[in-house]
Amino acid sequence: MAEDNQVNVNTRVHYPRDSDEINAFREMYLNYYKRLFVRAFMVLKNREVAEDVVQDLFLKLWQSKGYDKALQLDAYLYRAVQNACFDYIKRNKQLESVFFESFIDDMAEAQHLLAQEDVDDKLKQLRNALDGLPEQCKKIFDLVYLQQKKYQEAADITGVSINTVKTQLKRGLIKIREYMQQFRC
Repeated sequence: MAEDNQVNVNTRVHYPRDSDEINAFREMYLNYYKRLFVRAFMVLKNREVAEDVVQDLFLKLWQSKGYDKALQLDAYLYRAVQNACFDYIKRNKQLESVFFESFIDDMAEAQHLLAQEDVDDKLKQLRNALDGLPEQCKKIFDLVYLQQKKYQEAADITGVSINTVKTQLKRGLIKIREYMQQFRC
């Protein structure tokens, strides 16, 4: 008589309507949960996610019309948990990929902004260095390097010799380098 009270877990299980079906589902859960969890954990290498995957599988079985007894229950459950694990991995890889691409884009934009700020800072420092030059040196530096005039043209405009232009440029470059050196790390 005790054998009559045992529930066959290989029968069709569907949304419970009576106590026998509830007991069959409970027995199936107790018999398979740990094994399915181990299988999921081996694939996912994450305890919480493996628990979620197995619980979701049982929830789907509970809510569905059931399991066809023509299939082997072991094979069905193992395949279902394996597929759920692969679906999770696939879904997370896509999310990870989207996150990674977004992260790369954000990093590139941040790097560009930092580089732009760095360039802006360097230009400001260079302007300050130029402003610190003596007037004649600043004028010659502006004509040759910023307006791209030839040495002779700069000499004619400022009314000095070409050698003075060269000397002023050399002194200006030395002073600018010294000024800019204080901002280097």
